[in-house]
Amino acid sequence: MLSPVLYILGIFCALLGFFIALRRQRWLGTTAVATGTIVGVDERANASGTVRAFPIIRYEADGRTFDYRSPVPLPGPGLDRIGRTVPIRYLQDDPGRARIDSPLSVWLAPALFVVLGVGLVLAGRFFV
Repeated sequence: MLSPVLYILGIFCALLGFFIALRRQRWLGTTAVATGTIVGVDERANASGTVRAFPIIRYEADGRTFDYRSPVPLPGPGLDRIGRTVPIRYLQDDPGRARIDSPLSVWLAPALFVVLGVGLVLAGRFFV
């Protein structure tokens, strides 16, 4: 009885992954790439007291300067990364909306959903 549930969940996850991938592909067509420089870090402590460093990245687009605060913390201490350059992808229609341009940040979510979906379908087929 668990097998149909795993099939349905697997197909749903795989389709969701493909849908997210298509949206990301469309999004890539509306963006441009700039080189940003880490100009500072926003250090924040979580509930357990661990301090994490979130980079503040400055980039230029359309003759204007923007600061992007990454929602992803840097691994380890962040102050030694000030001055490093990173690729930034921003919306051409709204250059203030950006994200760090890396294959991981663009394709991780859709890939995980597709892999999870395929895994669930296989689990429903072979292990239940």
